[in-house]
Amino acid sequence: MSQKPIKQWLESRWSVNQDASEIFHLKLQQMGCLGSYEDLPLSASKKKSDEASEVIAYFPFHKSIGSFAKQLKKLENTATKLIVIKTIPQGNWATEWKKYFKPFAIAPGIIIKPSWEKYKQKKNEAVIVLDPGMAFGTGLHDTTRFCAELICKVKKQHDRLNSLLDIGCGSGILSFIAKQSGFSTVTGVDTDCEAIETCHENLKRNPDLAPIGFFLTDGHFDHPSIQKADVIAANIIAETLCDLKTELIRLTNNNGYLVLSGILNERVDLVKKAFKDLKPVQTKKSKEWHALVYCKK
Repeated sequence: MSQKPIKQWLESRWSVNQDASEIFHLKLQQMGCLGSYEDLPLSASKKKSDEASEVIAYFPFHKSIGSFAKQLKKLENTATKLIVIKTIPQGNWATEWKKYFKPFAIAPGIIIKPSWEKYKQKKNEAVIVLDPGMAFGTGLHDTTRFCAELICKVKKQHDRLNSLLDIGCGSGILSFIAKQSGFSTVTGVDTDCEAIETCHENLKRNPDLAPIGFFLTDGHFDHPSIQKADVIAANIIAETLCDLKTELIRLTNNNGYLVLSGILNERVDLVKKAFKDLKPVQTKKSKEWHALVYCKK
């Protein structure tokens, strides 16, 4: 007998200090969160780490909301507070989250805009139309922003760099930014089939950035379309970066660069040790996160 489809979901609303936002989203995922969004300012430069933003997170329906609320309250601390948890109809969840994804500046001169939002483009600005899908956050978190800024900076400093490989491409946001910043050949890979589907849909929304190749992998890089690149961008957790070290280095052309992000501060030494044979070029960090750039000689 087939199960009846779930007709309800749980919506939780939180007050979260922005410097604790990224690690909080990871904790939500560990609790079974289906999607989470927050209302953030347009310009990343306006963000203050001690300011709180509202985070909306969705979970599968639980018969005992009170019991589940007690579990969620364990995530509370001085930077995080649960405001309310309530039941909502299934249909609302599919559209309600769109209110919290607004146009924002992810790197100098580059605006990310969802297709349903209007935005008046300013002079010398590039606008990338991107619909994230339910599993993707705003993109304004430090890990994604660091990676985006570093990709643009590396290209600006070394115009000879022409190709980029985006490992764990998600919605395709870093691939689109790479193409916008001047990389002629961009390839994105991910182990999630829904992520690859989202990438292809977003590419259709940005035909001027085509072609970009997006490919599904099983975690290995033996796909015939995955070639060595001048720049490797990998915004994934520290342990996975270390596990993939050999392949990441192999896929980087000589005199090319690795842009590594998604590294919690307490894990940065782990990554530095793994990539110690490469030349460190630059570091970006916040209260919780690190991003590192290496050059392969």
